[in-house]
Amino acid sequence: MTVNVPAASSPDPARRLLIKAAAWSIPMVALATSAPAAASSVPPGGTLVELSSSWDAPSNYGEVKVLLSPAPGPAASAEYVVFSDTAFEVASAEYDDDDKSIFRVTFTDIAPPPNQFTATVSIPGYTPLVVQLFAAG
Repeated sequence: MTVNVPAASSPDPARRLLIKAAAWSIPMVALATSAPAAASSVPPGGTLVELSSSWDAPSNYGEVKVLLSPAPGPAASAEYVVFSDTAFEVASAEYDDDDKSIFRVTFTDIAPPPNQFTATVSIPGYTPLVVQLFAAG
């Protein structure tokens, strides 16, 4: 009596495809899990609150103070402030206190300024704040 034994076959093609897909996805899982650690280094959804703002046109001097919540904020930078008019430039950008919760920027006009304009304060990790300024004096 002759018994036909089927030849050994390779693993199921669907199983091989699954193993290949799993091998290729490992780097993507590693990449995706490292992102939250980097993202947590900045305050999530921090807010900026206007404390005061002024602009004295005759003396060509203005100031904006904002409160950062939560504090501390990142290192102070003039790049965090953008004016709606090119007549202005940042003179200084610094924190008023040791815990880095109050950011102060002073500015001057370098061309004939308008009677009103805006200053947008955009500190990384915080919701941007738009401050309306009007000529005084």
